[in-house]
Amino acid sequence: MNIKKIVFSLIIAVAFIAPNFANVNPIDGNSKSKALDEIKEIIQDINFEVSELTIDKAKVFFMVNSYNEVIVVQTSSDEVDRIIKNNLNYKTLENRDLLVNKVYTLPIRFEKK
Repeated sequence: MNIKKIVFSLIIAVAFIAPNFANVNPIDGNSKSKALDEIKEIIQDINFEVSELTIDKAKVFFMVNSYNEVIVVQTSSDEVDRIIKNNLNYKTLENRDLLVNKVYTLPIRFEKK
């Protein structure tokens, strides 16, 4: 009887969690969003120790709240997660052309010089 309850609970949990991941919108490099340009500038100004990184690209999952602040949901790399969150979280954007509470994906690439 307990196994049936566990399986049923897992099915319910997946049913509620799966739609959240399906709503992630990747942003292509040709997007005309001025708010996205602001976010890209902030990320470009971050001083990553690129020579010490073991990755060459990552993804930043973020959304914009009702105060037009960037909220970093997560990154695809633990190596840069803290740095990106410290520099990007709760930065207020001047432009309001991104939808509120919609999760976007921004790919970033690290170029070693």
